[in-house]
Amino acid sequence: MSDVAEANPAPDEPETLASDQDLSRRRRQVLFRLRRAGRVLEHRERSQEMLYGALLAAFALALPSAEPLGPNEVLRRLSGEAVTTHGLLLPLAKGLTHTTGATPEQALRVIAATCYGLGFVATLAFLRRLGFRRTASIPAALVAFLAPVAWRAGSSPSDFAPGIFASSALLWTLFRLPESVPRDYTWRAILLLGLGTLLRPELVLLLPAVAWAVSRHPARPHEAPVAYFSVFCVVTISVAIGLAGPDEAARVQHFAERTLAGAEPSLAAALAWPLWVLGSFQVALFGLYALLIARRERSGQRAPRWIVPWCLVALVPMVAGQPAAGPIGSFLIPAMALGIADGTNRLGDRRFELRLGGALVLTQLLLLVLR
Repeated sequence: MSDVAEANPAPDEPETLASDQDLSRRRRQVLFRLRRAGRVLEHRERSQEMLYGALLAAFALALPSAEPLGPNEVLRRLSGEAVTTHGLLLPLAKGLTHTTGATPEQALRVIAATCYGLGFVATLAFLRRLGFRRTASIPAALVAFLAPVAWRAGSSPSDFAPGIFASSALLWTLFRLPESVPRDYTWRAILLLGLGTLLRPELVLLLPAVAWAVSRHPARPHEAPVAYFSVFCVVTISVAIGLAGPDEAARVQHFAERTLAGAEPSLAAALAWPLWVLGSFQVALFGLYALLIARRERSGQRAPRWIVPWCLVALVPMVAGQPAAGPIGSFLIPAMALGIADGTNRLGDRRFELRLGGALVLTQLLLLVLR
């Protein structure tokens, strides 16, 4: 009888099975609650980011800049002058004036302030996606967006703020590696770069960096040369088609002038550029230092390599143009925010990065007021 009992230990099996099922059910419940809490937290953070962007846009609209930033050919075109323009700013402003009855200057200011706020939202979004704490991301974005050239862009009728928004959205999509459908990462990058070029011509300078980022997507390392070449071809052909048509020579010349800060190099301009950069970005330059120059520990994670040409192509207009032709480097604003967040995050814990970020914000704000 003992042998039979040892060979059939069945009475304990139902209890063990029920216990395993109960444990599995509890695990599923805990996992479901954690996921729901994560979604609630993410939704709350997104709502806060939208609120911060709306407040920044409202401040920019309520405190207009005394002088327009850069060339004002769109404003002159809306006023009836026969001047060459490029991209989407003219139809957007014209549609706003027809639908709301606003003056051309008011319409352009609304567009600039809106893009300024949306750029801030997109910058906070990609910093959140990269895992930065709010104590690092919010001060970093504020320092970058309170740089004098960025603030004047958001509060004046120019296309610099639309350029900030387009480059911030482009960085957001380049850091968003998961794909809903195969190769949608490539097409997202191409479409946003094309949109950015239509909002501000200088963003075409980001083509090498964007093509490099697309070619380094981890899902298709064996397709790197094809991906790089395809981005170059699609964007280049799109720009060429946009410049074709009546007065093509004037369009091409205008595009080159807007991309290369007037496309009139001189020795005096080469000497003036460092002072212009220092006065236009001020404290936000710490972001470029932290991103490109500052030393890191071997265990520290570096920014992707394509961020280097993203920042360095700002030197191209400095070689080919002059500051008097208009501001450059709208795409540097979100990159500076990334560098500041990374730098403050590496220098200390949550409390320290909040104190350091707050000090940078106050310094930038003080310099902006005293400017």
